Amino acid sequence: MSITEFHPIFIYFNAATLPVLLAISAGRKQSLSRHSGQSHLRGLAAIGTSGVRASSLDKLGMRKLSMRFFLNAKKIHPHPELVEGRTTFVQDPQMRLPSRDTDGGLPISGRSRRIDAPAPPERRVMPLFLPSPADDPSPLPRAYESTAPAAEDYPSLASPLAVEVAIAGGGITGLSAALHLAEAGVRVAVLERRTVAHGASGRAFGNVVPYAKHQHGHILKHFGAEAGQRIVGALAAGPAAVYGLARKHGIDCEVVQNGLIFAAHNRAAEASLRERADYWRTRGGGVDFLDGPETARLTGTTYYGASVLDRRGGTINPLAYTRGLARAAATAGAAIFEGTPVESIERHGKGWRLRTEGGPVTAERVLICASAYIGALHPALARCFVPMRAYQLVSRPVSPNLLAAILPGGQTLTDTRRLFSGVRVVAGGRIHVSADGPVFDAAAAPFADQSTDRIRALYPEIGTIDWEEAWTGWVAVTRDEYPRVHELAEGLWTAYGYSGRGIAFGTLLGRQLAWHAAPHAHGGDPAAAFFPVTPAAPIFGHALARPALSLFMGYLRWRDRRDLAGAGR
Repeated sequence: MSITEFHPIFIYFNAATLPVLLAISAGRKQSLSRHSGQSHLRGLAAIGTSGVRASSLDKLGMRKLSMRFFLNAKKIHPHPELVEGRTTFVQDPQMRLPSRDTDGGLPISGRSRRIDAPAPPERRVMPLFLPSPADDPSPLPRAYESTAPAAEDYPSLASPLAVEVAIAGGGITGLSAALHLAEAGVRVAVLERRTVAHGASGRAFGNVVPYAKHQHGHILKHFGAEAGQRIVGALAAGPAAVYGLARKHGIDCEVVQNGLIFAAHNRAAEASLRERADYWRTRGGGVDFLDGPETARLTGTTYYGASVLDRRGGTINPLAYTRGLARAAATAGAAIFEGTPVESIERHGKGWRLRTEGGPVTAERVLICASAYIGALHPALARCFVPMRAYQLVSRPVSPNLLAAILPGGQTLTDTRRLFSGVRVVAGGRIHVSADGPVFDAAAAPFADQSTDRIRALYPEIGTIDWEEAWTGWVAVTRDEYPRVHELAEGLWTAYGYSGRGIAFGTLLGRQLAWHAAPHAHGGDPAAAFFPVTPAAPIFGHALARPALSLFMGYLRWRDRRDLAGAGR
């Protein structure tokens, strides 16, 4: 299921839907039954929606509340984080769970971890509009910090600067671009709002994957045969590009390149995985279809009936990798500035001027590489995607005798369900999972109970799971879940929207942006520009994306539960 399939929701807002979505988004407990059939203006006022907002909706012709739709929506939009008896609330709304230390933490929601905490607070009103990830001060994961090389201390910009290329954003995309430009002798500066890797790059799950959100068939259909084949081929080489940079520049980022396991969560998915393996068998191989016994041997669980092993992929510590790209770029001659938010970008003669607190930066060309964290830097661009939260959990160390049976080959396990299923073992014998959670709430906790139940379903012998740390970050999701490359104006380029596939994709598109900014970069090879350049197109109904996507995520959760129930799980 892709965002392509949800996009018509934006068009479907009418009297039966929008008032209800507003009610759900507000999180009100009042029954709407007594408002059914009223004009939506009175109904919204009764559930606490502002008269100004309701009046605005009145102009759109929204007239009636539909009780039938609300009841249906309620069934497919559960809030497991708010269900009595499943949630443990903690007072600190920051990133990590306080355990042995008290440096702040993301509260972990779930019965698998008991915390002395005050009574649950009253439910907050969820705002209608999207949050700004750029304002999120969340700390980086301790699980990555503990094994990554120490961060460099890059200065803040303190005086005017003139360069050939200025890059806004110190994540994988921006630093890959900076590295390739600096190696080509281009005067380049990276301007990072906070610290290198503060955004999604330093919080990713760590999978280095040779594909986009969609598989080859969807890519060929979406982009056409010629462009599609070019994209599929470039992405297939994505992990090799990441690992090649790590080797070339001595980046210590815990490289594990022994493949990725993708398991079928039901019978229909088995056929899809077999087709994937067949496709790659005639195109260089590297993808093997595994039956039930072979899947069980590699995963340590009999939960799945089939899987594929993609030998091209692997894992890294994404925080260490991003810091390593920064060191390599700086060594090659790039100037890197932290604590230097770009306040505006404006035309300056034939080039550009970037305003910062430390002084203006003039550049012939500019690359915007902030993705979900773009904030107010380019409001029109920010309307081209939806920023969504992704969560992760890491357990306390698991006993060695139990750990030996969990993913004994060292691969990461992901399955074909629609939402969050990644599992891997990381340093110290800890289980690391991607987790579901409220996708827009900046102070909410992941649904730890769901992750606990998933691990116990795979490995029943594990018993109690003690989640040691939780963290979250923002990903940019476009309408069709494909990235975008735009030339917003002459010499002003951007790439964004990896939908959670940004380690390899971001590395490749950073290289592509470098080529656009200086065609002699990357050896002047035009193959670096593998991804189509398109005009920026804001998402229709973007202002209402939050309630629509909240509802849609509930629908995907319901679909996953239905599939698993149908498979007897």
